Amino acid sequence: MSCVSHSPPLTMPIPADTNDYETLFQTYFSQEAGYNADRLAFLDRGIVHSPYQSDIPAYPDRLLPGARPVAIAPIGTDQWPPYPDRGQPPDIHENTLSFLHPDIQHACLCVGTWHAQTLHTQWWGRQALAPVEFWSATKIIPLIYLVAQANSQASDTPIDTCLIRDHQSQSAYRFSELADDVISYQQRLATSNAIAHSLKLFATPIALESWLKDLTGHPHLTFQGRYGEPPFLSAPELYDPHRDRVLLYAQAAAHTGDNTVSAYDLTRVLSNLAWHPSLPPSAQIPGLQPHSWPALITALGTDSARYVDLALATLGLAPHLRSPVILSKMGFGRSSLRDRSELSYTVFGQWLDTRVRPAFPTGNRLRTFCCTLLAAKDCQDPDEEARILDARMATEVTKVLHWLTTEF
Repeated sequence: MSCVSHSPPLTMPIPADTNDYETLFQTYFSQEAGYNADRLAFLDRGIVHSPYQSDIPAYPDRLLPGARPVAIAPIGTDQWPPYPDRGQPPDIHENTLSFLHPDIQHACLCVGTWHAQTLHTQWWGRQALAPVEFWSATKIIPLIYLVAQANSQASDTPIDTCLIRDHQSQSAYRFSELADDVISYQQRLATSNAIAHSLKLFATPIALESWLKDLTGHPHLTFQGRYGEPPFLSAPELYDPHRDRVLLYAQAAAHTGDNTVSAYDLTRVLSNLAWHPSLPPSAQIPGLQPHSWPALITALGTDSARYVDLALATLGLAPHLRSPVILSKMGFGRSSLRDRSELSYTVFGQWLDTRVRPAFPTGNRLRTFCCTLLAAKDCQDPDEEARILDARMATEVTKVLHWLTTEF
């Protein structure tokens, strides 16, 4: 996918009945005119069109425990269990997300709140543990793995003081340059697929898959595939120029196999990263250091898909946000095996909701959540499938935010 140079207006007409989601879908779908499977109205909107682009440098600070604003916690959330320890899956309630459209075939939603400085969470899903293909949304996994492994090798070396280069090459790149291209699709250096393939080579397929299983506690995932293009760097190495040493070498010549993970796996990985500074060591991503964590956070702020931006504007929430953080990664493709188009989206959001309502006369409700959705459509026309899925994902993300901001 690539970013388009033009975009539909961000604020959509809101149906008179907020729950009239079929009308909302048609409103979103009308914006898909002129788009096709190569370019979509919302999937390819691009970070340059986001009202939150200027907030990205502040995202890491906003996620630190000391920066968390004092806010009202929803009643009853003190009974939610703490965020689970590493390798321990949470209890996932599989019946609450029935409001999602049938085209959303897999979903996982985690909502968090703080009590006595401890993060408590609740999890909901639809086939949340079933391993399926999530396309490019899984690219967040090798990014996080690389930084965690680099920090484990040299705990005092920030990832962005290192360079990534091909073996014996004179050309070298900072991690943030490569990570931004993976997430944003701006192709300043290379395609997202080619860079993501290169970053996977820092681990053997088995090592990366085992690391992911150890983190999420989900034994049935498979993560040994690649991303459809030859690697940008065929023998990458992570080099520390200040100490003239190589920290990590390529461990595999190729990754072949499947990338079939679950909606839970992606929700767990992204929420683990976003909440990392607030978690106890037993729940944190092993090895990841405070000096390198911000590079991952800012990269994940640049996703080309802007479904949350659209939902916030449509629901009238945008003017009532303070300190917003939006991290996400989309995935899209057409499966020849399943003969259908599929669109995935994993997103973390956090902001202070300052709206004043009868139940909350002072406002200040801290919203913090992570969600993964996979939609699929087969109508024997790839372009029409893509347009429908783009409008459908925009509608369902709007539904999720409406539910979150009215129920909690």
